[in-house]
Amino acid sequence: MATFLWLAERENIDVKSYKSQAVGTAQMTEGALRFASVNIKIKVGVSTEKARLKVEKLIREIDDWCLVSQSIKSIVKIEPEVFIENGNVGSNTS
Repeated sequence: MATFLWLAERENIDVKSYKSQAVGTAQMTEGALRFASVNIKIKVGVSTEKARLKVEKLIREIDDWCLVSQSIKSIVKIEPEVFIENGNVGSNTS
């Protein structure tokens, strides 16, 4: 979800932590192996309620910006968890 991190930086959102995990399901379609679905779980830590609300808005709009989502024909489902972090944890990307 590099797209999310790019959008968050563009919107000046202070992301304290970030972790994502993607799982895809493939199937044979018209003689070729293709993704049937992609499920992305993301966890985003921010420092304020205002930032949490901005992140949730970005996540709702991410498909419009994501190169992968725009390039494949399968369903891309995003399961977000956005939370307020206490302290200065730093950034964790996966």
